[in-house]
Amino acid sequence: MGRTQEGGDPLFRRPWTSEEDEELTRLVSQHGARDWKFISTGIPGRPHKSCRNRWLYHLSPDVHRPFTADEDETIVAALAKYGDRWAAIARILPGRTDVAVRKRWVSALAAHWRMAVSDGAPREPTTLPAAEEELRLRVEEMEAYLESIIRPMIAQEVSKYIAVRGPEDAPAPPCPRSSPP
Repeated sequence: MGRTQEGGDPLFRRPWTSEEDEELTRLVSQHGARDWKFISTGIPGRPHKSCRNRWLYHLSPDVHRPFTADEDETIVAALAKYGDRWAAIARILPGRTDVAVRKRWVSALAAHWRMAVSDGAPREPTTLPAAEEELRLRVEEMEAYLESIIRPMIAQEVSKYIAVRGPEDAPAPPCPRSSPP
């Protein structure tokens, strides 16, 4: 059987009408965008989740305003900190939804970011210089951390090898890492 509303009427997907949009806008302006179960009682045939999604992704005045350069930099920095936890990133940007932030990353920022750092050539991207610098510093920190762990492990393994086999069978020590030209 299909899902039913509390009154027993079956729920069918159908397009929102302009009257329903106007009523939803009126109810949200009157009661705020919080109690979606209460708001949905004012729009027969629409569950609270449908009302919430319609408001957040289609009717809210904040939905269609363009992203600023500051918001773009915040998204890149937050992505480095939180990963792809879009809801957490959206909480940092007032008036932005998780879906809007993810769409911004996928449609505009990710492609630019990949182009700016993909070929390894030293060049400045046209936007987001602070985020690129932060990423470079994080990579350097990670390399230094790994170097501090791996070198002692190699030395310890070579010592064990020499103790068992003797110094004449010891492998050559690893070459020091040279910096790129």
